[in-house]
Amino acid sequence: MAQVPSNVVGYQTIGLNASTFKMVGVQFSDIGADTGLTLNELVTGNIPFGTQIQILKPSGTGYDYYTYLEEAWDDNLGDFVTGWADGSEEIATVTLATGKAFWLKAPSACDVSLLGEVLGTNKPISATAKQFGMIANPYPITFTLNDISWTGLTYGDQVQVLKPSGSGYDYYTYLEEAWDDNLGDFVVGWADGSEEIMTTPIAVGQGFWINPDKAVSANFVTPL
Repeated sequence: MAQVPSNVVGYQTIGLNASTFKMVGVQFSDIGADTGLTLNELVTGNIPFGTQIQILKPSGTGYDYYTYLEEAWDDNLGDFVTGWADGSEEIATVTLATGKAFWLKAPSACDVSLLGEVLGTNKPISATAKQFGMIANPYPITFTLNDISWTGLTYGDQVQVLKPSGSGYDYYTYLEEAWDDNLGDFVVGWADGSEEIMTTPIAVGQGFWINPDKAVSANFVTPL
């Protein structure tokens, strides 16, 4: 399978409804590496002041909050600048890795852009046992959970995908016997609420919840 040349920069436009949370996935890396992007590198565009980002804490409980401010203090510049700021109203330095997800909410309807380098290598993403995690497809294509190479899954593990309306979730469960219409037989895999093999793709840039019984790894194989 072909690899993406290095330093291929991409972007995605994210449409936000007023005062409605959207779970967004990080599908880009920083230029020349995959060490994470700061919020001011990743989330750009005509962002309304007061727009908020919530990032799940590593413990899986609670969030760290960041707000887009007209005047945030930048220690490096020794001045106030426009940008994403932490709770102390200082410019945010936190980084988000490719394949992670976060919440985004704006006070008014708007479009924002996610920027970065398109990942050209396989990307394993881990999730901790018995703990909710927010992860995402790291590539700019649609996919189903059965397109991913998983290790460590337990029958009954569940994924929750936020509905496009921003209210409620679609649930998918890892089953020993899920019906596959194409094969006319039962197979092992991720299934919808009717216990039929998942066929509805998860959108580009869409994050999702996972709460596995045991530690798991989702190895996304580059399609490019």
